[in-house]
Amino acid sequence: MNFLLLLSLLISSTYVAPATFQEQIKIYNQTIEIKTFPSSLTAPSEVQNFIQKHASKRRPFKLASYDPKALKTLSSSFLNNDDIEISNVRTSPKFIFALRQSLETNPSALNIPSLRGVDGKSAVDIGVITPTPQTVLNNVKTNQFKSKFKSKFKSKSKSKHSIGDYMYWTGDLRGVKQLTDDDISFWINFVVFDDLGTEEEVDDDVHVPMLWLSSPAISAQTHYDKSHNLFIQLHGTKRIMLFPPAQGRNLYSYPSIHSAKKQSQVSFNDAWDGGGGVFSNFTNVQGYEVELKEGEVLYIPPFWWHQITTSPESHALSLSVVSPSWEEAVLAKAFWTPVPFKNFTSSVERKVAAQMLLVHVISRVPSLGSPQLFANFVFEARWQSLYEDFEFGGEGEGQGEGQGQGQGQGCFAEEELEEVEKIRGAIFDSDGDELFVEAAEGIANILNDELLLNGIRMVFMADYVDSLAQFAVGMGGMGGKDEHDNEIGAGVVGFIANCLNYDAIDIVQEFDEDTILVENGDRDRENENENGYRDL
Repeated sequence: MNFLLLLSLLISSTYVAPATFQEQIKIYNQTIEIKTFPSSLTAPSEVQNFIQKHASKRRPFKLASYDPKALKTLSSSFLNNDDIEISNVRTSPKFIFALRQSLETNPSALNIPSLRGVDGKSAVDIGVITPTPQTVLNNVKTNQFKSKFKSKFKSKSKSKHSIGDYMYWTGDLRGVKQLTDDDISFWINFVVFDDLGTEEEVDDDVHVPMLWLSSPAISAQTHYDKSHNLFIQLHGTKRIMLFPPAQGRNLYSYPSIHSAKKQSQVSFNDAWDGGGGVFSNFTNVQGYEVELKEGEVLYIPPFWWHQITTSPESHALSLSVVSPSWEEAVLAKAFWTPVPFKNFTSSVERKVAAQMLLVHVISRVPSLGSPQLFANFVFEARWQSLYEDFEFGGEGEGQGEGQGQGQGQGCFAEEELEEVEKIRGAIFDSDGDELFVEAAEGIANILNDELLLNGIRMVFMADYVDSLAQFAVGMGGMGGKDEHDNEIGAGVVGFIANCLNYDAIDIVQEFDEDTILVENGDRDRENENENGYRDL
């Protein structure tokens, strides 16, 4: 036998593929609840009441069967109708689709317009990732998704673009004109009605039925949604990984001012880094694995992380009915609570204002620990992998005698400290501190609601820190240079690391001596880690 051939056979027989992140996930011993839909329930109101009752528990569950006939009718009408054409079909050479990627074919970097700042004006860009190239196809016949061969699909498509190996499309079910009311009327049964705290009647348009059409073997990047999601499998099979909200610290969400917000930075199919990299907490990930077949329905509660993968055996068609949640509504109220930032216009003023408000809010939410501990959590869970060279908790710039990092003084340049004291003094002298206290207490009162899971509370507060840090400094430098002419901090990440780095919270104590501050926040956080964040 040829020596090289023998050597290649020996190598191939002993080769073991490197482990992936996916293989590190621990699956909970218990499974999600599986419920059988009572055949006696036929009226829409009865169906809605059944869904409402179980969704109120905020735990995922699967309906073994709803109405196979109705689902098959919709699936057949959509996939077999030669008159139905869809646009904005995304294709890619890779099988994982990020849900908010740039649609440029060959982007070298993604310039990401951030969320509005809390003042409603500030907007900056950041370029931090290179997304997978995608091509958009238009005028695609839905029955072309049945084709297993790319060349066959090419010959039928009217698009001039080349077609990747993987495709997916999503669109509002109600926008498919060729479907009749009989085809789609059942979707309203899967609406969840929460008390959104509004006096006005909620418009029906807030409940959205979205169709998802995918070619075999593709995955949607792991993400979470703020709404209720009733996920109905119409055709084909999907595998869904579910993770409770508290697992977000282990899944490494993109910052809220990133276009990939609400998505995990971890690609589950990448080779495992041994647990020593920036995603070291991934070893603690625990979740549920669910197989969803035709005619089955999965309820995904608000803020639950999920990765959805289409079976490699066939294309798939799903219907996702999303409804606004109570959590989404109350946290929106907290986010848009008026804050006293109107007269703070200079870079130093904005840093002072954002710092004061954030320290006030975090100090009034015991489950978040101290501002320093929470800042460390935000940095590790969101920003560290994007700025690997940034050292959190190092020597703070602008520190004179008695101005330790524990006092957050690294937030400001040496030459800014005199102005900082003037700004704070003006706030105290004008009773402006009462406005900060009022805003902080309003936000904290919402966050301390016992019905709000701590995992969701932490997500909101991390989002709020991101947004106020952006308001304070934008994505550029912190302003000012040290004695070695080095720029202080690194924009938002510098603000998070240096401006919230407190254990003794002097500026809050100056506002109100009776304020009950969080003590031993490090011990509280350690206890939560030991418990594995069992609070979902």
